[in-house]
Amino acid sequence: MPAIQLYPYQKRWLLDKSRLKISMQARQTGKSFCTALEIVDSCFQAEVNNHKARWIILSRGERQAKEVMEEAIKPHCQAYSMSFDFLDYEWTSDATYKTLEIVLPQASRITALSANAETAGGHSYGVFFEEFAWHQDSRKIWTALFPVISAGHSIRITSTPNGKGNNFYDIMRSEQEIWSRHVTDIYTAVRDGLPRDIENLKQALNDDDAWEQEFELKWLDEATAWLSYDLINSCEDELAGIPDSYQGGHCFIGCDIGRRNDLWVA
Repeated sequence: MPAIQLYPYQKRWLLDKSRLKISMQARQTGKSFCTALEIVDSCFQAEVNNHKARWIILSRGERQAKEVMEEAIKPHCQAYSMSFDFLDYEWTSDATYKTLEIVLPQASRITALSANAETAGGHSYGVFFEEFAWHQDSRKIWTALFPVISAGHSIRITSTPNGKGNNFYDIMRSEQEIWSRHVTDIYTAVRDGLPRDIENLKQALNDDDAWEQEFELKWLDEATAWLSYDLINSCEDELAGIPDSYQGGHCFIGCDIGRRNDLWVA
């Protein structure tokens, strides 16, 4: 028996060697676990060939960064029988950031930390955006970090949907063919062997909106919005919000009243 049992949808993701790939998956279907396996495997290959690999994992917060390191990266390294040093430290810029890092004998490194535009910059390495749709300021993070992969490194993005106002949505819906896109809703995962009782889960959640977003992968804000985003966007001026353009007259804003996340937004 293999040391790690993978479902067909996980194998499709793992065996896809595209440089740029993105996966939209239902909750608790193993997207971070499988991507961590790919990262550790690439480091193993580099170590065997006396090279070094460099990866950074950007999670939505410190707790999530710790979870992917403790529950996925470290166990995979142990399964490969690779020795490593585990570092837990803080570095300070405008704020203090907690960093978790694994260092392998040939100097390959895997670093996990919370995502923001300041932590995103740095040297050249592969990047894993974990739950990217839920990162604050995802477009700023993307702009700050994309140059680090320009030398040929890979990008891995996984997430469940979180409306349309983020870079995950932009990439998933883009017509650019450079991206390899994977989609695994709860029904696909169960057909591929994931042991879940769909009806039991849906009844226990008892929230149609949450079910559609978290498990059926629907763009929830569009489905439940009173005004469509295409209609809202048609009323926006591309120069709106730029302070240098202000000439002392009246200002107009739109007020959005929400039910769950942003309860009031201008």
